[in-house]
Amino acid sequence: LVNEWYKWLLKTAQIQKDTEGMIKHTTYLFLNALDSMEYYDPLKKLIKPSQWPDFVDTLLDTLRERSNWRTLQIINEICVREQRWNTLLANLQSEPSLHNLEAFSPYLIKLFPDELADMYDAGIRAFMEQGIMGRSHYRKVCDYLRSMQRTAGDKRTATLIDDFKRQHANKPALLEELAKL
Repeated sequence: LVNEWYKWLLKTAQIQKDTEGMIKHTTYLFLNALDSMEYYDPLKKLIKPSQWPDFVDTLLDTLRERSNWRTLQIINEICVREQRWNTLLANLQSEPSLHNLEAFSPYLIKLFPDELADMYDAGIRAFMEQGIMGRSHYRKVCDYLRSMQRTAGDKRTATLIDDFKRQHANKPALLEELAKL
């Protein structure tokens, strides 16, 4: 309900050509609406280009204070749009997630191939050690291994596959899935 009110306030500011009001209400909606990224580009158009980098820093600081999975996703999306590759890498390293690694590694592969390979290796090993068994889990491991292969190359991935084959020789379903790679 509050967000709806801010949408109306934003429309009013637009009609009145009140730039400060538009910035204020668009910023609020960006930080609080579920579909917040829809407000990113309009916000960027409202801010002077010379002020934009500092404004983005302020947005990122505000989002970091909220620290949850949704804000981390938004921060990562901002890093992509603003080409802040070092920050994106640091985010992926500080909040390891194979899902996020798959989503954002294409942006970082040329700059940080070794770091991504290390993150995939550690993430896949941790995923395997969760104690979950079954073919669907093993298929997901293989999906991650394919992503790792695109990122880290065949040799690094083959080493991990060989490790899994040795460590889990008593799991025929896993071995069958690994053989498909």
